Amino acid sequence: MSAMRPVTATPDAGFDAVVFDCDGVLADTEEAWLLVERELCRSYGVDPEHADSTDTRGVSMHDSVRLLLPQLTRDDDRLEAAHRLIEIATSIVGQRATPLPGVLGLIPSLRDEFPIAVASNSPTAVLHPVLTGIGLQQYFEHALGADQVEQPKPAPDLYLLAAHRLGCDPARVLVVEDSATGVRAARAAGCRVVQVLGTGAQPVDEAHAWLPDLQLTVDAFVAAMAAQEN
Repeated sequence: MSAMRPVTATPDAGFDAVVFDCDGVLADTEEAWLLVERELCRSYGVDPEHADSTDTRGVSMHDSVRLLLPQLTRDDDRLEAAHRLIEIATSIVGQRATPLPGVLGLIPSLRDEFPIAVASNSPTAVLHPVLTGIGLQQYFEHALGADQVEQPKPAPDLYLLAAHRLGCDPARVLVVEDSATGVRAARAAGCRVVQVLGTGAQPVDEAHAWLPDLQLTVDAFVAAMAAQEN
């Protein structure tokens, strides 16, 4: 990741920096995470098909454990299962992640115009291999995982930390999210947020704008956000 660059105000765009979620925004990891969750269920004697009907989009590792393994009621047992989930994910997700449409064109170009970062509810040990696997790690000034803050999304901590690391007022940060959990975290941090719907996410009313995907030039991306600002 490069050294921090000075933030250049861009009044027409309405934002000075951009922070992306990873899964469902930059990377398609849905199939990989399903494999991870099935393996976790299997290792605890739960029918792996339970993972198929459990929606863990955007939630933290600990909340994923709570949803996937409701029979675990002790905090110590849930913590152990969360560590196991991370262990399985570290060996699978980065190898199977693929870039979502448009990101390989947009991100390098956007990096030339704005400071950009990633803030993900995945732990750093999973996030960084995903970004490397899809060929985008080098473009982000910061790539922040949920283990770097006290509270994961939907708490605002990750987006507040990202804004701080970028040297930017959260109100001047544009967040790109897909999940309801992430949208609410961005709003709680005081950021503007655009929701990407291309991976089947349901529109969230709290978002400021919506995009079908990121198959946009930088100019088109900025213009779309400026239009919403106006």
